[in-house]
Amino acid sequence: MSFIKKATYESMSLNPDMLDLESYYYSTRRKVRQHSRGTRGRGSMFLKFRRAAFEMYTDHAVSRFQNVVYDHRRGHPLSWFISIFTFVLLTILLVFIYITDDERVLTSLSHKKHHQAPKNVVMMISDGFGPASETFARQYHTWMNGLEVSSVLPLDEIQIGQSRTQSSSSLVTDSAAGATAFACGKKSHNGAIGVDPEDRPCGTVLESAKIHKDMLTGLVVTSRVSHATPATFSSHSPDRELEDWIAEQQVGYNPLGRTVDLMFGGGSCHFYGNSSQDKSCRLDDRDLLEEAKNEHGWSVYLDRSQFDSLKKNADLPLMGLFSPSHMDYEMDRDPRVQPSLKEMTHKALSILNHASKKSGKGFFLMIEGSRIDMAAHTNDPAAHVHDTWEYQRTVKLVKKFVKDHPNTVLISTSDHETGGFTLGRQVGEAYPEYKWNPEVISRVKNSSETLANRWSAAVNSNSATTDYLRDVIFEQGLGITDATLEETQWFEQWRNKDAESLYQLSYQLSDMVSRRAMIGWTTHGHTAVDVNLYAMGPSTELLRGSHENTDIGDFISAYLDLDLDDITERLNKDKDFSASFKPVVGSFSAIRTKVTLPALPYAYNALEPHISGEIMEIHHKKHHQTYVNNFNAAEEQLENSFKAEDLTEQLRLQNAVKFNGGGHINHSLFWTNLAPQGQGSAAPTGALAEAINKQYGSFEDFQKQFNAAAVGVQGSGWAWLGYNKQAKRLEIATTSNQDPLLHLTPLLGVDVWEHAYYLQYKNVRPDYMKAIWNVINWETVAERLSKA
Repeated sequence: MSFIKKATYESMSLNPDMLDLESYYYSTRRKVRQHSRGTRGRGSMFLKFRRAAFEMYTDHAVSRFQNVVYDHRRGHPLSWFISIFTFVLLTILLVFIYITDDERVLTSLSHKKHHQAPKNVVMMISDGFGPASETFARQYHTWMNGLEVSSVLPLDEIQIGQSRTQSSSSLVTDSAAGATAFACGKKSHNGAIGVDPEDRPCGTVLESAKIHKDMLTGLVVTSRVSHATPATFSSHSPDRELEDWIAEQQVGYNPLGRTVDLMFGGGSCHFYGNSSQDKSCRLDDRDLLEEAKNEHGWSVYLDRSQFDSLKKNADLPLMGLFSPSHMDYEMDRDPRVQPSLKEMTHKALSILNHASKKSGKGFFLMIEGSRIDMAAHTNDPAAHVHDTWEYQRTVKLVKKFVKDHPNTVLISTSDHETGGFTLGRQVGEAYPEYKWNPEVISRVKNSSETLANRWSAAVNSNSATTDYLRDVIFEQGLGITDATLEETQWFEQWRNKDAESLYQLSYQLSDMVSRRAMIGWTTHGHTAVDVNLYAMGPSTELLRGSHENTDIGDFISAYLDLDLDDITERLNKDKDFSASFKPVVGSFSAIRTKVTLPALPYAYNALEPHISGEIMEIHHKKHHQTYVNNFNAAEEQLENSFKAEDLTEQLRLQNAVKFNGGGHINHSLFWTNLAPQGQGSAAPTGALAEAINKQYGSFEDFQKQFNAAAVGVQGSGWAWLGYNKQAKRLEIATTSNQDPLLHLTPLLGVDVWEHAYYLQYKNVRPDYMKAIWNVINWETVAERLSKA
């Protein structure tokens, strides 16, 4: 029995919302008959809806008839006549509807306003939010406000079922595959952005709403707008990490054109070009914000004051990007700088509703509490509950909108649970107490992420004292005044040993709070537990019970009469767009020259204050990883072109191999050229120092000449110190873009692309060059010279 039919059997009241759905599905029956693909696929679901609703009404009629019979047994003189007359009349009416599919009959029985007003869908996703998180938020809110134990949160009032979360590749899903289930109504592999398990693009409910129904569409998130969940509704990529390409699609560069009308969130760095004077983490120099405005008509808002100036009659499309990367945790957020999730949602609903009234079309809005998940990854209970509470406030706002606009459906669920979160913890070998300590959570003032960065900065600048640790990190930040000697010594001994060190620092801070609060976690990753499903609005009782996450996408598609198959066909018919997936797909397979991202020999923030941890993490995890992916893909394509003896394709691929292969070679050398200040020699020694003095007169003169060459690089490129084997001397050289140094043996390479320094030094390259000398690892430079 389908989940829809099961739901209708459980509802024995003649609900106007159910009548509305029934009339809706009657109106689609002829479309299904005329559309062979719909009959085989989604059309079969339409028929299940209609038949289930019909059976529910028949059951209801029989139930009413039985009630009349019961009155006869009480002695009513006309009861038998009334019973028979009522039953016959209802039977004739239902048979007439079933045979004729006359939509007007059921329409007249339902609330006409439901049909006069356009339909809206608000899909809310609480990323990483499991059942225990709802309990935690409810109990904490009750305790904080002195409420009765029977108090509930906005979500509690509309809980109707559970969603099962596994992906096509794993019992434990990631956010990309989880969101693809909602957006496409299809299971896919972890990492998939709007593609099926074979990495073919699949149409999304947002795209079909825009293309087929001319509806307004929006995304509101606290992550980067190009991050997994928002990306899945508005773009297609087999790899969630390709956010530059995802941002391009969101702006409008895909076969469907622009399908998003409104975007609020973070992630402006993926829209700025490297050659611009703005903050960028893009691999290339495309300024997508300018392209969005000039080519696709976007209005762009980039700070709090601009956000506040937005009125409900604002022109669409518009995007508001309020942070270079993810927006801040709610407990760290400065309200003067960034709007909250509730504020962004309120503004989005106001703008979309106003535009909807003008156009006579409904809207689809996806809202994500993105950082609920990130706090759980860090096992940070305080950040987790604060972002959860902000999500609850947003739900309350949307619920009011649904009540005022009864044509609107609200669905809220999670893509997965994160952290294996538990209320109750055994902190020693003794049998645990049945208690928790919410007052511990109430004293925390900052997220463990923020506090970890503070302590790391203090360690890197040699200002990390015991007093600072106790007063600023423990007492002011965590509200902990009883830190143990063991805990204190752990932080005093902490050093930036590798790229994972900062994460370990965050985890330790979080655990200090969790242990004292008697809160437990089982993982820093995701789990496979079912997540709660919440809904209100027309027909949402059909979602009652336990469902696969794909059922949610199916429900939205059916409610809005969408055609995702047609969108999928259009996407895959575009040969240029389909071909663009092949390089990405190739990066997943074993190919003859596959390269991998090398691990850094130090933490991302180990080079602070000279190079920030944020720059290093983006530079390594985003930029270098993209070169790796694209090089592997180009190599596979090149291999296939040789097998096919396609000379034209072989020549076309040379640039991709050179650019991405050079990027990998250059960056792999660059990471080892650097070291935390104090590690490695502070200046050249031995044979290297002698060679520099011989060629340039002194180390200081060498630095001046090297800096001049680096600053003089036009656009993007590299500055090098190389060894000329023929002339047996050192030489300073530069290369453009990602060209490797081929005519010399590279000893020292400095990346002068703006992504290497802009977030810290803006476009002032001389300041970056002055700072980088503090973190050069001269020992590795000397080692390369000895091997040259």
